[in-house]
Amino acid sequence: MQYIAKIKGNRSITVFDEHDEEIGALIYLSLFSRKAQISTSDNRIYDVIPAGFWLNKVEINQNGVPYASVKYNLGRGANICFENGMNLTVRLKSIWRYEYSILDNDGLEIGNIYVNFRWRTLSYFYEINLPATPKAQLNIMLPIVLAYCTEYLRMRKR
Repeated sequence: MQYIAKIKGNRSITVFDEHDEEIGALIYLSLFSRKAQISTSDNRIYDVIPAGFWLNKVEINQNGVPYASVKYNLGRGANICFENGMNLTVRLKSIWRYEYSILDNDGLEIGNIYVNFRWRTLSYFYEINLPATPKAQLNIMLPIVLAYCTEYLRMRKR
């Protein structure tokens, strides 16, 4: 499945599916913080809370119950661990372009994220290519979490 994530002024990320329907949004709670809130199309709300001494870990909770965690590493990547046991890694694929690979537990590439810049609107958007998963909720949350990781990695690369 292909998703498009649109970034609006470093304040919000809105994710659309291949039929151009909004599946969710991530809104930063303050200007210089990574603390955010995710709202999905099925009316669920998740809190994104930075953790760790160096703030290199992010916890995603739904009503105080852990849903996923994201840990950024020095190798310009991020490890995403869902509570259902699914683990993914987002890594920079190309040094010259903003292109990221999505790897599964075995290190096999299962998807890509392409970062594009629109000069007309002076904004970024991400193309996220993923295989469909049998869990409907994961099809909604996974692109939003990947867009959040990519935004952080893109900002850190500067």
